[in-house]
Amino acid sequence: MDEQKRPEANEVEVDEQERREVNEADKRYAQAGELYENTLSASRQAGATRREEAQQRRAAEAAEQFADAVRASYQAVADRSVSAQALNAQLSQQFFTDVINNLRTQAEDTREMSQQLADQQRRTQEAGQALTQESVQAYMDFVNSIFSFYQGSVQEEAGAEAAERGTREADRSL
Repeated sequence: MDEQKRPEANEVEVDEQERREVNEADKRYAQAGELYENTLSASRQAGATRREEAQQRRAAEAAEQFADAVRASYQAVADRSVSAQALNAQLSQQFFTDVINNLRTQAEDTREMSQQLADQQRRTQEAGQALTQESVQAYMDFVNSIFSFYQGSVQEEAGAEAAERGTREADRSL
């Protein structure tokens, strides 16, 4: 956040500097105008020749001051333009840096979520396999118990028949 506030603070400082420079140029312009007016009034008071020379000299000075004021004003505008371009470059760089960081974060989050999803699918598959194995084992136990029950009942019948035969034979022999 400090990095984002800093360009705004720089912009405010640049605006304030520009205002000061424009005010200074306006003051110079006003002084040049006063100087020009003073020159005109002084030349009226002097003789015609002197007045003309003084007027030309003062007019030259006023023109020079006016040119300096205009140059200072244009320099202030040019400096402001350069600082605005630098600020825009800084803001653009910050914007793209933030976008790149957000994309990296999203990519990392997507990678983590994909890994979690793959882990969850693997656990689901393992649970399904375990459930299938348990179901098959329970079915096999059930079939074995039925088979054992059938085998036991067949053996009981055979034993009962053998006992009955044994009893019959014992009865016959008696």
